Formats: sequence, structure tokens, C-alpha cells
Amino acid sequence: MITYAFAKPRTQVHVYTVTSPAQRQAELLGLNMVKLLALLPKASPVKASYGNARYGQWLFTLKGKTLTNIVKLPSAMVSLFDVQDTKQTDPESFVMWEEHEPCGGKGCDQCQDGEVQVVRRIKK
Repeated sequence: MITYAFAKPRTQVHVYTVTSPAQRQAELLGLNMVKLLALLPKASPVKASYGNARYGQWLFTLKGKTLTNIVKLPSAMVSLFDVQDTKQTDPESFVMWEEHEPCGGKGCDQCQDGEVQVVRRIKK
């Protein structure tokens, strides 16, 4: 296991321990440690049998701040998670990340590393 610390300028430091199997899995999936550590603080909690945190197409198994597994989701499953995350079935809506305006993207208790998830509708 290796412990990594990640911090963007003007934000808090995030410390994660990555197990050796998770590190090998990341390498096999083409995910380098810098990119991985940028994704982990932004991951949202999910309930799935093969992971408990998700960001985009990546599903992580976290035990506290220890990463034990990584799965790359097929695009069909990503859209299913988005529908579940927004508690809706509206096919004309999608989830995206935007800068949290109250803190100016610096990070606070109401956001994840300066960003928040928002639901947007596709304009016709």
C-alpha cells in the first residue's frame, strides 16, 4: 500500500491510501495516479455491489480513505447511475459538475473540492 496526498492550489489536502491491487488495476485501466487522486475527492457516494463511490465512468471501493478497487463502467451503466443519482427518469436531463459559486471554487463544507453536481435539462 502507498499513501498519496493530493491538493489543488488554494484547497485542502486530500490524503488517500491506495492498495497494491488497486494501483495495478488503475495502471491496467490506463489511469495514472495523478488523475486518480484528482478524481477521488470528487467521487459521490453510491450503492453498488462492486463499489461505493463514483465519478463519471469510474467506480471506486473506498474503505475510509483507503482505495481497494477500481472499475471502469461501460457507458450504458454510467447513464443508469446518472438517472439513479438524480432520482429521476427524465431522459432529457443530465448531471454535470460546476464550480460552487458561494466559495468561488476554493472548497467548503457544502461542496466537493470547489465543485457541485447539478442537473441540467437538454434544451430543444
